[in-house]
This record gives sequence, structure tokens and C-alpha cells, in this order.
Amino acid sequence: MHFAYPGPILEPHYSPETILLTQKAGYQTAVTSTNGPVCRESNPLALRRVAAPNSMDEFKWKSEKSFLKRTI
Repeated sequence: MHFAYPGPILEPHYSPETILLTQKAGYQTAVTSTNGPVCRESNPLALRRVAAPNSMDEFKWKSEKSFLKRTI
């Protein structure tokens, strides 16, 4: 099972307590609204996201940039 934390009014919109409750509820992964790439060391119950692009070129650019962990 997978979970998405609600959109934030304040950052962060999740806490160690909500992560624990998500785990106890049986979720395997959960995504946040925090921008950024996911890496091997990421907590599976607090995964970041990359915003959806408007075009295929933008998708390729953001994917490559995220994969290489570059900020421009």
C-alpha cells in the first residue's frame, strides 16, 4: 500500500509521528509534497517528488538533472 501526505499549508506537512503512524497503518511507501529527487538513502515513508513537467523536453531535462543530483 502507498500513501500521499496531504498538500502542505506549513512545511513540513509531515512529522516523525505521522511517519510512524503511516508505518503502523501498513503503508510501504509515502510521498510528501517536498520537492527533490529520491535516492537510495531516502526514507520510503517520506519520499520527495519532482513536479510534473509541461513537455517531454522538460521531463527529460528534469529527469537527467535529478538523476545527476545537479542544481542549476
